[in-house]
Amino acid sequence: MVKEGLMVAIEYMRRNMARKGWIIYLVSECFFIGRFLLAFFIPLAQKALIDATTEGASMELISAKALVCLILAVGMGVLFMLSIQLSTTANGEAVSGLLIRAFERLIGQRYSDIQKKGAGWYRSILYTDVLPEMLAPTYSIAVFSVVQFISILIIVGRWSLSLVYAILAICAVYLSLVLLLAKIRDSASKRELDVRLKEAAILEEGIDAARVFSRFGRKEVLFSKLQAHIKLRIKVRRVARLAVATTDSLWEIASSLAMVALVLASLAGLRSGAISTGALVTIIAYIPQMLLPSKAIGDIFMFEAWASGVKKHYMDIEKRYQDTIPLAFDLPNSGAEDAVLELRDIGFSYVKDEKEKGGESSFGAETSLRETTPEKRVNISGISLSCSPGTSTALLGLSGEGKSTLIKLMTGEELPSSGEVRFCGAFLRDIPAPMQRSFINVYSQDTEIVDDDVRGNILVGKEALSGAGIEAKKASLRMGFEESLDKLAAIVGKARIKGEIAAQKVCARELEKAYCTNLRPILGLPLFFRLPGNQEPSLFLSLLDRYSTREMAAIFAEAEFGRSYCVSEKVESLIQSVGLSHLVGRTLGQRGGGISGGERQRIALARCLAKENWKFLIIDEPFTSLDALAEEELSGILQDHTKGRTILLVTHKLNLVPLLTERVVIMKEGAIAAQGSHRELKATNSLYASLWKAFSSQRQ
Repeated sequence: MVKEGLMVAIEYMRRNMARKGWIIYLVSECFFIGRFLLAFFIPLAQKALIDATTEGASMELISAKALVCLILAVGMGVLFMLSIQLSTTANGEAVSGLLIRAFERLIGQRYSDIQKKGAGWYRSILYTDVLPEMLAPTYSIAVFSVVQFISILIIVGRWSLSLVYAILAICAVYLSLVLLLAKIRDSASKRELDVRLKEAAILEEGIDAARVFSRFGRKEVLFSKLQAHIKLRIKVRRVARLAVATTDSLWEIASSLAMVALVLASLAGLRSGAISTGALVTIIAYIPQMLLPSKAIGDIFMFEAWASGVKKHYMDIEKRYQDTIPLAFDLPNSGAEDAVLELRDIGFSYVKDEKEKGGESSFGAETSLRETTPEKRVNISGISLSCSPGTSTALLGLSGEGKSTLIKLMTGEELPSSGEVRFCGAFLRDIPAPMQRSFINVYSQDTEIVDDDVRGNILVGKEALSGAGIEAKKASLRMGFEESLDKLAAIVGKARIKGEIAAQKVCARELEKAYCTNLRPILGLPLFFRLPGNQEPSLFLSLLDRYSTREMAAIFAEAEFGRSYCVSEKVESLIQSVGLSHLVGRTLGQRGGGISGGERQRIALARCLAKENWKFLIIDEPFTSLDALAEEELSGILQDHTKGRTILLVTHKLNLVPLLTERVVIMKEGAIAAQGSHRELKATNSLYASLWKAFSSQRQ
């Protein structure tokens, strides 16, 4: 457990702390070792001073030895203070590096994965400093103290072997008990973390659902579930803290026993003259250092037990992020004529509302894939659908037929269990995530609002450019990418003469340089850390093999413009046309708490239509919070902005189907049941005819 804990913790921190932090950490370790080195010599200097005093040495000699003791003591204090200062700085670097890198991995995951885990789970993990605390100088102390311990035994062995045997026996008993307590703490810490994460999920769900429980149910259930988890957490924490307290008590007991045992064992030596009074004082002063190796090794066990649960969850976040990076990049073909988006014999199956395989929902019973009945599964099988350039399609069906799942497959939020999803001729799963999001636009009923004004919520981090500067910016982006790729290709090409391994090493080194910084964001590579092994150079080398630098630069520039820029005149026009001018200059509140549902829908529409360079638009249940007049107004705006573009509409408002689309696809029981124009299906398909009739009667 020690070896695994040490290796995993240090390796994880190595990948997640900047070089500056590691340098500071190593310097602080040197000061710690210097401090312990002085602590080793101080008792010897004290022995020399006591012996000189008791043997009647001259005042000059006694003063000199006293000065040596003073210098060593002051030096040890200064080194200790410096080591603490530097260790604190290194810890701050570690906390900062770990948090920002873990956060980057988190937001780089598929949103569906985050939803399954719950945001509370991630918040609880990210705000813990357990792993950085493992950078405390416990490991260097353990290594150095073992060397120091052997040196002390050699010194003491000259005086009495019985003292050596007594020291070894006390250390062995202490370490055995600590190992047992570390196992107890390991189990308790993991249970405490699991309970705390479930508790965080209850709190988050309780806050979000408080109004529902108060109005439609009994809010007491929130308190009872929370109280039960708090009691369990307190119980588990009591066990963990009892293990720590027992370890500290054992240290005190061992120190006292060591002092008594060593004094008793040295009596014979004192009487015979083999041990001087100074030597006895030295032995007593060495007692903490004699026990230090056992305590340091025991602390490593206790540290590992404390951090084991958190480390596991951090590694889980890292693995989930790694799963989103393609094994090889594929780029969409902007000039694809056959289909913008195509589903080929798609199959997919999952458990509806499942939090996690074998996991537990905060307010529901435990659910496992093995225990799932067919009624609880959402299945899609054999679906093939093609959306050609400039076509508009409506995807309809009853609730629960798999429409939302198809949208997740089309946006890359889920991966099919069989078949393939292609976008502009490329496998969607292999297209870098930022490119997917640049080219695939979504107008959804689920609208996230940030604590900013209406312009900030439409731009969401993009820069607004004047229409007059658009072409210049596009040319600048294309030129910047082309220069970076040409330089990288030339350097890697020369290295390839020496072989593929040499090319990978050179490519990895070049990717660290400033001229390659514009390539990482558009390819979805991490900004604050690097992928392990040769994954990054392998991805770049495969691109250089398959595409010319000019082709890549054109695609990169097109995607980057859509990802990072908007046209300012268009944004201002949309604010006016969708009816948001009254919100200009007003902060909308956290999660949009200061606006209505209708205003939220208007912001979502403006945000969608302000996006540049998209090739495929998914309209998912639009206008859900709008009245009939507002719906008619905004549907006209949507129609004007999407005319001649490739769109897919998913809606229960059937009046939008003939207005926005040319083709209708009907899903039933996870498969495509019929497709055709609105007029054809209304006349020939009973399901569509009944849906249209029911909707028309409701509108009347």
